[in-house]
Amino acid sequence: MSVSSESGERARCVILLHTLPDGSAHLDWMIESDRRLLTFRLPVNTEVGKPGRFEAVAIADHRLAYLDFEGPVSGGRGDVKRLSRYILRQLDRTEELIRVELEPEAGPGRGIVWTGRRSNGDRWHFVGAVC
Repeated sequence: MSVSSESGERARCVILLHTLPDGSAHLDWMIESDRRLLTFRLPVNTEVGKPGRFEAVAIADHRLAYLDFEGPVSGGRGDVKRLSRYILRQLDRTEELIRVELEPEAGPGRGIVWTGRRSNGDRWHFVGAVC
């Protein structure tokens, strides 16, 4: 399904570096869908802009504000910094499968498609290829 945001613009996704108060960090991959952000926690060394494989954990959906937000997270939950932003060409999903087709927002570049399969509970395995 082709996706657009609530304003009719093309939907987006972002990769945020989330540094916790104890100094540990992870990436939050947030994908715009139905006035919310589907969110996956990824290891820091994950490169969503390049083909490959990675494991992810689905976490609670986030508010759309995180598409543009950087800085301290409320409640003393650390800080977030945006590492990259993408245009969402297509999003298809079921309870067990998700397919996300992305293009870099910053201009011409290779598109990438990620296909994720639920492996166990909230754990997912993604495989990416250039499209």
